[in-house]
Amino acid sequence: KRVIRMCILLFLMIIFSGQVSVVQVTIPDNVVNVTIGSDVTLVCIYTTTVTSLDKLVIQWSFFHNRELQPVSIYYSEGGQAAAIGRFKNRIVGSSQPGNASITISNMQPADTGIYICDVNNPPDFVGKNQGILNVTVLVKPSKPFCSIQGIPETGHPVSLSCLSTIGTPTPVYYWYKLEGKDIIPVKESFNPATGILVIGNLTNFEKGYYQCTAINNLGNGSCEIDLTSSQPEVGIIVGALVGSLAGAAIILSAVCFARNKAKAKERKRNSKATTELEPMTTVNRSTEYESMPPEVIQVETTQPPSTLDIDPATILEPHHEPEPELEPASEPGSGAKPAPVPEFEIELDPEVAVGP
Repeated sequence: KRVIRMCILLFLMIIFSGQVSVVQVTIPDNVVNVTIGSDVTLVCIYTTTVTSLDKLVIQWSFFHNRELQPVSIYYSEGGQAAAIGRFKNRIVGSSQPGNASITISNMQPADTGIYICDVNNPPDFVGKNQGILNVTVLVKPSKPFCSIQGIPETGHPVSLSCLSTIGTPTPVYYWYKLEGKDIIPVKESFNPATGILVIGNLTNFEKGYYQCTAINNLGNGSCEIDLTSSQPEVGIIVGALVGSLAGAAIILSAVCFARNKAKAKERKRNSKATTELEPMTTVNRSTEYESMPPEVIQVETTQPPSTLDIDPATILEPHHEPEPELEPASEPGSGAKPAPVPEFEIELDPEVAVGP
């Protein structure tokens, strides 16, 4: 509907004005492929009914799939031009009248997208003043990554996958089996677009070395995988994971053991410090009382101090009564008498009972 309205408006303007200023943009090739790292020229041709180009405006915009709207990358007005953004110092515009083409150097994969050529030359406001080009930067496939899904043992279902992360256009995949110097295409079903080869239940005949090749217009890349080993890459990964968990458990056990040992040392240190703080006299007194009979303890505590110097030999031993002093018997025929021994009276408390 919009196009119909514009055509009607143009027709009416031609009828009533007799002459209309028109600008027309032409894109000879709107699909452009370029290899990575090379230069590319985006051709945009225009015509205008206005002879003067003093007010001519040429603008190029770029639209990437990841961006929401086009961004300006080149702008020229009245013969003064400048590249903008990440294309700065990479774009050179044509200076010839009627030619709005630009040349971009060192094309990269991120430069793949839609390029819009917009030409205005006031008072030329009517006509097709825009042209669109679809540019693709071609990239050789990167070396693919081969992997195994399943356990490569007889009777187990196994599938092989192959993936190249870089490559424009998107590469296709082919699987081969290596038998000595021979490369034999596999007969099992595989998807060339995804690179997945389904072998099913593995047999001894299917064991061996396999090769995957990723191919596009610029080149190819290959990877190989071994199905003869009973230790697949998946098993290695699982083993590494189990080993890591075991190592972590050992470290945790060592930490807990060291912590418990430190706590035990701390308790022992605190117990020793408490023992050293107790009065030693209490311990000695208790030990002494336990080794002596109660009667002796009572005598020692109640006996009044003596003012006389008593020979230690006369101190009564516990559990023995003092033996009576006997006068030495006079031997017949003996004229000499021993000197009398002075007698001392030891007053004891009548309440103190000395055991037999």
